[in-house]
Amino acid sequence: MIIFVSDPIPEGVDGIEFGCLCSLAKCGCIGQSGRTLVDVGLTYAQEQAIPLKRYMSYISKAVRYGETYAVVPDAFCDQEKTVANFRRYARAIRQRGANTVLVLQRFYETLDAYRDVIHEADIVALPAHRHCDVSCASQPRLCAQRISNALIPLARGMRLYVHLLGPTVRTLRALGHMLEDVYSFDTTSYRKAPSATAKRELAGRWQVPDSETAKKWLLQWLRQAGII
Repeated sequence: MIIFVSDPIPEGVDGIEFGCLCSLAKCGCIGQSGRTLVDVGLTYAQEQAIPLKRYMSYISKAVRYGETYAVVPDAFCDQEKTVANFRRYARAIRQRGANTVLVLQRFYETLDAYRDVIHEADIVALPAHRHCDVSCASQPRLCAQRISNALIPLARGMRLYVHLLGPTVRTLRALGHMLEDVYSFDTTSYRKAPSATAKRELAGRWQVPDSETAKKWLLQWLRQAGII
């Protein structure tokens, strides 16, 4: 499994490879930790105000350092626009040397809208932090059930690589053995202190202060999620 994080963590652990998560909000690890995932991010997907020139420049930079996956700009909760965007931008991403990632918005309702493009993507991605009607932080079991239901046709039936976008700890834990069908996921949640004790050690600060602490908190986060 590949886990994309926003801090440079070059070495893997227990069969897990760490990659670089480069988003429009934070992109500081390119070239420092294995493969790279370039992502639009939830905020930009919701607002549909994507700075394409900057986004494409991140992709071009990442491919110079190694294998790169790039999310084709999607539209939050809008299947038709997401498909239209894939047809519009996927070729430009491939021309830059990156693998395309197709986000399956509203995957838990139907996959029919993607039937003409789903096999063109190198990877498909399932939103795992927020769905149109629910936050996965508040209803992790519902989100996990939806993801499990989708993994069966996608990973087992169509043999597609499946990525999870920003899953919560409790959603990952609820997925259990179904994680065997997940190719990769990304997270930044570990960058917040995992406990009140950790916060006290940083004199009341919640945000991770350096790369060593980032690795420590990431491993704690992964243990809470049942990944290691």
